[in-house]
Amino acid sequence: MSSHALTTRPLPAVRPEPARSRDWDLVEVSPLLDLDDLAGILRRRRLWLVLLPLAGVALALAYAFFIAKPLYESKALVFVDPMFDRSLQIQPTAG
Repeated sequence: MSSHALTTRPLPAVRPEPARSRDWDLVEVSPLLDLDDLAGILRRRRLWLVLLPLAGVALALAYAFFIAKPLYESKALVFVDPMFDRSLQIQPTAG
């Protein structure tokens, strides 16, 4: 026997005979969750499925409008000539 890591085992001289179909056992596998079960779960929990996202959105909006302070606020004054000679004057304000 070789000590090389990539060697393969020799194939047996006689191949095993495949199992005959009459020897097989039929096993019925049921799905873990079918669509009727899923629809029933969603129907029973629909109040929570609506209220929790709405509560999260309401909390986020309340925070954004009433609690959070703006990070940056810009101010500018725009003066437009009443004669409108195609000149526009913009004067930034410090503040």
